[in-house]
Amino acid sequence: MQKGKHVLLEKPAALTEADMYDVKTAAQENNVVFMEAFMYQFLCQHKRVRELLESGIIGDYLHVKAHFSWMLEDSGDIRLKPELGGGAMRDVGCYGLHAVTQIVGFKPVQISMSGKMDQDNGVDITSTCVLIDDQKRTAEVTASLELSFINRYEIFGPRGSITVDCAFRPDVSDDKHGKITVKDYNGSVILFERFKDDQYLNQIEHFHDCILEGGNPDYNVDHSLKMARYLEISYQSLHSKSVVTNVN
Repeated sequence: MQKGKHVLLEKPAALTEADMYDVKTAAQENNVVFMEAFMYQFLCQHKRVRELLESGIIGDYLHVKAHFSWMLEDSGDIRLKPELGGGAMRDVGCYGLHAVTQIVGFKPVQISMSGKMDQDNGVDITSTCVLIDDQKRTAEVTASLELSFINRYEIFGPRGSITVDCAFRPDVSDDKHGKITVKDYNGSVILFERFKDDQYLNQIEHFHDCILEGGNPDYNVDHSLKMARYLEISYQSLHSKSVVTNVN
């Protein structure tokens, strides 16, 4: 950025909120476009989720649950190195935290995280974050590097639920589609939709348009600052074995 280059940076963009703020400062001082690459959000599936929430089909949401897991078999993988930001929540849990806070719009005031630590490397290999907002609504984000491949999030309300399957990597699902299932309060399916799109291409085109038109990305550096804060606080909770309040 100091050389005038626009930057699309792989998630998570920073390990601390302070580092993320330095990124923001560099982008502003050098008048360049910066965006953190949470590519999944550019799939049309998630725009549809927002539409369904706004329609009131399940009522006002009361609980959100996200899960992203896969089996890591390489003991030398970078994801197991704590000094390089290793750990399940940073690697794949950040997708769930992003979906809960950025897609659904959950604003936590309290975060607690617990998990199973890898004894050889000192990183979390399975962990869960529990979030509470100022209306006492709850959210749960689970991440793992030792479980079968699952990537989904669910939104629960008094009138039903919205399940978003293949939410983060639909491109590697059996049929290459993301899926949304809406159930009523009795558990009966009232809507099922499939989505096939190219989230990577959509992301690049959006970033490209921002450069050409001098615009601010839909997912901008201020959103990334919040994500960095949530992740940093989650790990503070894990290591201190405590609940962190006054998150925002």
